[in-house]
Amino acid sequence: MIIIGIVAATAATLLFGCLYHLAFGRLRARLAGSAAGGTQTGCVTLIRDLTAKLVMAIFLSMLLYRLGPAALTFYGGIGWSVFVGFGFGVTAMAAHPVPYNRPVFLLLLDAGHWLGSAAIMGIMIGFFH
Repeated sequence: MIIIGIVAATAATLLFGCLYHLAFGRLRARLAGSAAGGTQTGCVTLIRDLTAKLVMAIFLSMLLYRLGPAALTFYGGIGWSVFVGFGFGVTAMAAHPVPYNRPVFLLLLDAGHWLGSAAIMGIMIGFFH
């Protein structure tokens, strides 16, 4: 587990999330509508996102380390990260009861964000190893 890779992965995915939501934020808000409930903005959202991505980077780093040297490369990091992100993250979002009341495109937007974040984390962790 390389600390600089974890910090770089967290920072890069925060930047990716900002750019992703800058591009798709209005569409996502329109699709979520009132189903999103009370949405929070500002520091609470940033801290929650930072914490989630930091935990995700730590566990992904540990997983890639346990998978061996082939996983701790640039391409191995991307491949395993997307594989794990799709296998666990996207399927959990799809199986969760909340998306049944929301448009499928909203699920796809959220899945794109988390798969992109997982791929960037894999790149950074693989690169800094």
